[in-house]
Amino acid sequence: RYEEILAARMQNNDRSGQVRAEAAIASLLRRLGRPGEALPRLVAVRSLAESIGGRRILSEFYESLAQTQEALGDYAGALATERLAATQHEQLTSERARLRSTELESRLDLLQKQQAIDQLRSTVALHEARLREAAADLAHVRSFRIALLDGLAAFAVATLSGILVWRYRSRTKRLHAAALQALRSSSSIGDAPPES
Repeated sequence: RYEEILAARMQNNDRSGQVRAEAAIASLLRRLGRPGEALPRLVAVRSLAESIGGRRILSEFYESLAQTQEALGDYAGALATERLAATQHEQLTSERARLRSTELESRLDLLQKQQAIDQLRSTVALHEARLREAAADLAHVRSFRIALLDGLAAFAVATLSGILVWRYRSRTKRLHAAALQALRSSSSIGDAPPES
């Protein structure tokens, strides 16, 4: 089954898949007690694994190689390879931690920017409400002024009308009085004896 997977990976030119398939076959051979068959497979694929350069792939590959060397009794080789695996694992872990830290910093920055935007929106809404209130107050003052001016104009018109009516009536009374006096004086002339 692993051989079929390896053949498919090679056919698709999946280099990391080839390294993983060879490491899986080597692990199976090692568990079956055939580490001598596993070592040449791993040695053959080592340059491919190192050319890919992915820390996870290298860490897994070096761990498999170290276990195979240990199973063969090559403790010096297993120790050197295990150190390579540990280095890759540490770099992978520190890289993950750095990426996580960068991600958290980005999230914090985004959150702070969102809070600033929300605060600005709130401030804008408050200012808009104040502007609407000021516009309403101004409209109220304008309508009060217009009503006051209308009232003053109506008062002036009423006063002027009153004055005109009063003058008209006074004039009418004077004319009426003058006409009456003229009538009385003309009737007193007509009643008086004619002069000879």
